[in-house]
Amino acid sequence: LDLRPALSLEPRHFGALVELGLVYLALGDEKPALRAFDAALKINPHLSRVRVQAEAIRHRIAGTDL
Repeated sequence: LDLRPALSLEPRHFGALVELGLVYLALGDEKPALRAFDAALKINPHLSRVRVQAEAIRHRIAGTDL
């Protein structure tokens, strides 16, 4: 799945940003996943599941459990 064309045409496509974050998570790369989720949340702050996922990643990166 290549999300670059969608994001190059519409950088504020929060759905594509969420999908990008999920791809990074599937690859085990949490920091870029968090950046993608945060970018999506900046555009659409009502993505509650994405917010929960971002907070969980933030806690893991910080070395703390929820």
